[in-house]
Amino acid sequence: IEDLFTCDRVADPSLSHDATAFAFQVTDIFLDRNESQTSIYWGSTDGKQPIRRLTQSGKKDIRPRFHPDGKSLAFLSSRSGSMQIWTISIE
Repeated sequence: IEDLFTCDRVADPSLSHDATAFAFQVTDIFLDRNESQTSIYWGSTDGKQPIRRLTQSGKKDIRPRFHPDGKSLAFLSSRSGSMQIWTISIE
């Protein structure tokens, strides 16, 4: 079971409205601390830009969704103590 927990968990993919980019969440498990953290990642569908981590709050940043202009993402985060909607610029 410990080997299973060493694998990152990828979930909730989201495609931009113009299909040029995608976002998803990755959960890391820390067995020694009995904790997990979830971060938001972004990438371009043409592969010209590398996939990069957009958030790393140490909490849960989940459910990324593209703004209609494609320049930012909205997501839920527990970084303030309760789940709130946050936005982040992709640029």
